[in-house]
Amino acid sequence: MPTKIKPSEKEYIKDGNGRPTRMWRWKHYYLKQATTEEIQKELAEGKKKHKNKLLNELHRRGVKLNNG
Repeated sequence: MPTKIKPSEKEYIKDGNGRPTRMWRWKHYYLKQATTEEIQKELAEGKKKHKNKLLNELHRRGVKLNNG
C-alpha cells in the first residue's frame, strides 16, 4: 500500500444545492499526492516517527534541504 501522510476519511457527496446526501466516498491522503510545501511543513511540525518517510519523499523529488 502507498505511504500515507494522514489517515483516510469519509467524504460525503453533496447534491446540486450543496446539501449532503447519504452517499459517500473515501478520501485518501497519500504522500505522493501531497505538495512539497505540505511535506516540508509536516516535517517541521509533525511527529518524529514520520520524519524518515517524509525525507525519503523529498529526496525522491530532488528537493535540497537547508540544514541550518
